[in-house]
Amino acid sequence: MYEKMFVKISENHADLCICNYRYVDEDGNDFPINWKSPLKNECCTPTEAQRKLCEDGYWYYVTAVNKLYHNRLFKAHGFKDGILHEDEFIIHHIFYSCRKIVTISDELYNYVQRNNSITGNKENIHHLDGAYAMLDRYILFKRKYSELSCFPLRDAYYIEYNMLKKIRLHKWNAEYRKILSKVLLFLISEKDLRFVKLSMYCVIKF
Repeated sequence: MYEKMFVKISENHADLCICNYRYVDEDGNDFPINWKSPLKNECCTPTEAQRKLCEDGYWYYVTAVNKLYHNRLFKAHGFKDGILHEDEFIIHHIFYSCRKIVTISDELYNYVQRNNSITGNKENIHHLDGAYAMLDRYILFKRKYSELSCFPLRDAYYIEYNMLKKIRLHKWNAEYRKILSKVLLFLISEKDLRFVKLSMYCVIKF
């Protein structure tokens, strides 16, 4: 896996290589999915890679396990401790720091899906960390890729709303309202009113 990725990095003078992966269960059998990977054999500029974070199947570009990084990328960036979706927090900054990204369509990694994993527990309130990651992405996009800035906000609300539907537990309502209120105040401070109405609706309803 890494040898092939290293060759691609060297041949294309890239800073990052992303390979395709295969979803498997704990026995190594194919795990059923209803989507197709968007990864192709191609080179991307940082702007092109950021745009792929706004498209279907974007998580193939986010997941940490299918990448080979130039070590200079981690001199300025690192994974955050104590949160879920730490790869969501860092990937847009990694792309921004790259000169070139190369992707491989070959499935070089088996991505094991476990029901008892931390991310596999869909009722874990800390999945909302992903919404904060989207707000962090929004800040970068608004500054450097303004035409893409609405997409992280859309994804933040997708995470929050679907998270709430899955939890449906009264004990989380107070914490959820607290988090969503912070999001609302953030959007108001940014003078971005596109999602303020939806945010107010969720705070009041839940």
